[in-house]
Amino acid sequence: IDFISYFISITAIWIAKRPPTRRMTFGWHRAEVLGALLSVFTIWVVTGVLVYLAVVRAIHQDYDLEPNPMLITAALGVLVNIIMGIVLMPNDICNFRNKNQNEVGINVRAAFIHVLGDLVQSVGVLMGAIVIKIKPEWKLADPILYVFVLQFLF
Repeated sequence: IDFISYFISITAIWIAKRPPTRRMTFGWHRAEVLGALLSVFTIWVVTGVLVYLAVVRAIHQDYDLEPNPMLITAALGVLVNIIMGIVLMPNDICNFRNKNQNEVGINVRAAFIHVLGDLVQSVGVLMGAIVIKIKPEWKLADPILYVFVLQFLF
């Protein structure tokens, strides 16, 4: 899903850079806004599905968790999201300014915010994996921490 969101953002930026035409006298800048909207919409859809799955898992509690793959995956997720956040971080975080242009587009802002959300979720999964590794009988910590992290994000 992250790949799809980033692909949407990159495509929207590419379309927005097209020159103005007779019909599109101001150019294709709306593509960037629509791309950001679609990217954020995918985040909301995926979040809704994951909340539903977390609630179902919390109610039925008929699942097995492997803490070691969770630890590895979550730690890699934290590392990758930190790197992506550094790459996408604007030079002036308050104004979202960039050296090459006056203002960074809305897609870069949306991608940066998306990465921050993914980072917080990865930290939540990492915390859940640590809890389950230490106390395997506390497998309910996984869906509870996921819903807690979502509350923190929204």
